[in-house]
Amino acid sequence: MALKNKDFKKAAELVEECAKLLVEKEEAATPLRDLGDLIQKSWEDEVDKVLLRSEILVKNVPPLSNTLAQLVQEYNKSEAEKLRKLMRALMNFFRYYSGKRD
Repeated sequence: MALKNKDFKKAAELVEECAKLLVEKEEAATPLRDLGDLIQKSWEDEVDKVLLRSEILVKNVPPLSNTLAQLVQEYNKSEAEKLRKLMRALMNFFRYYSGKRD
């Protein structure tokens, strides 16, 4: 919810807990890593956004895929960069807590 409200401070506080929950759910590392890679892409216009949204949704990591796809549609360049950093942090915490160092 913090990301949807563009509350990046709150999102930063929650990213580690989110990673722990994904580990507890035994989420597979590969689709999550793929999501992280997709978010690192830049999106400049509506065509980029729709392509990126479709690539995110096909990874099917609920509820993360749906949330990220929605945010790609709504965020501007500055907000997108913050989202990229938060996603990198999420992936780092996920690798740390899962012990998966791929």
